[in-house]
Amino acid sequence: MIVTKCDYNELISGDKNAILVAARVLGQVTSVSMSFITFPILRNSVWTDIFGIPFERALKYHRVMGRIVWLEITVHMLIWQ
Repeated sequence: MIVTKCDYNELISGDKNAILVAARVLGQVTSVSMSFITFPILRNSVWTDIFGIPFERALKYHRVMGRIVWLEITVHMLIWQ
């Protein structure tokens, strides 16, 4: 769980600062998530050797993580407005 400067009640009440903080935090989480997208798609990677997963399964992880990042970006943009 991510600890932020705002709490759930402030977000529900519509406090503008709390909403902006939540949007910024979600943007940072999205940036971190985007950095992990590239790990599974590297062929003959150290990461796939360490975890022992074949390239085809790594592509599935890449697609799932891509969808999660897309969802995070969409929510971030909707909150940021």
